[in-house]
Amino acid sequence: MKKVSKQTFEEFYNGLKKDFSKIESLPVWQEWNWRNNSYEHSVIMSEIAREMISWAKEDNYEDIGRLLNHIEQALNNAKYGVGAIIGTGFTVTIIETEDKQTREKIKALMQPRTAEAYRINLRGYKEPN
Repeated sequence: MKKVSKQTFEEFYNGLKKDFSKIESLPVWQEWNWRNNSYEHSVIMSEIAREMISWAKEDNYEDIGRLLNHIEQALNNAKYGVGAIIGTGFTVTIIETEDKQTREKIKALMQPRTAEAYRINLRGYKEPN
């Protein structure tokens, strides 16, 4: 039986950038070293979450759903570090979203592992309203 390798940060990010031109154009890729296994990934995932949240202002829930699908796939198939950063930097940024309606719509599109990460983070972080 062939062993399937787990997705790395680089593979995860390259998939996002390939499928979402708005993510590929974020300044975060030049501002932070995303090719190492360091704390920078938390900042990068927060920026990706902020970009996704901005799509809600454009009523672009189709792309939000597609991005959340990428997130779910990574939580299921990526190396531990990738999942850990998604479970913190990404979901905490959504928790901190001021606009309750936007936050609730995004939560409704979350798949099981992403929703679980969100719920776990609610033990340490609070939604603003």
